[in-house]
Amino acid sequence: MTDEDGRASGPTPRRKRYAPRLSRDARRTQLLEHAQGLLRAGGVEALTMERLASEAGIAKPVVYRHFPDRDAIVLSLLRSEWQRIDDAISAIDPGLPWDETLRRAVAAFLDALGRRSSWLRTLWGTPVVEDARAKRRAELARVLSAAFVTHFRVGSAEATTVAVMLLAAFDAAGRRWIDERPSRALVEALCDDLARGVVERRAWRPRRAPQKPMRNSSPQALTTMLRGSHAGATRSALQAAKSSRRRRTRSG
Repeated sequence: MTDEDGRASGPTPRRKRYAPRLSRDARRTQLLEHAQGLLRAGGVEALTMERLASEAGIAKPVVYRHFPDRDAIVLSLLRSEWQRIDDAISAIDPGLPWDETLRRAVAAFLDALGRRSSWLRTLWGTPVVEDARAKRRAELARVLSAAFVTHFRVGSAEATTVAVMLLAAFDAAGRRWIDERPSRALVEALCDDLARGVVERRAWRPRRAPQKPMRNSSPQALTTMLRGSHAGATRSALQAAKSSRRRRTRSG
């Protein structure tokens, strides 16, 4: 049906409504939130660029401005969660004994898993996720090993082996906890028993005079370790060297 000018008449088609303009950071945060929703609803296969754009009410090219592909979205989600864990661990009192520091770090890890388990479990086995998790564990193992060597009278090879095994056990415990939901108290107790048991059975003895300027005695080292940051230890070592040189200069 046409009007007198020959134009089609009838109801005016509705224009598709798009989400309001957001800053780059706000848009990225919004997309990650929608990505979590898609993962909860249908697993990793439900997370497509098209569906993400639709959920966010934006055109698909806008999604590509922030993330080149699905793997990039998944990795961003993981890194955001790791940052939350790192922040919680950073807040642990550095004056606590090493075992209590580790105990609280494991609790922070389980807290994060518990909050995000509805979508985190959908990523288990995804190649890009497993690769990223393996790299993070390797980084943490290197720093934990260095922390052990600094605090205890133990060789580097043994400390590295223990660090790798402990982190693998903690990771497995976390996965089982969100998949099978055993008692959290049991999971925490077993992780604690494992760490303390290794130190006691291997008869590791604390160093009597740890290098104080490095701030790398057990609590600080473990906090740095679980933040996954070599940078913190490196900065502390550099500061220690400078402080030591200044003291020698003054005493001379």
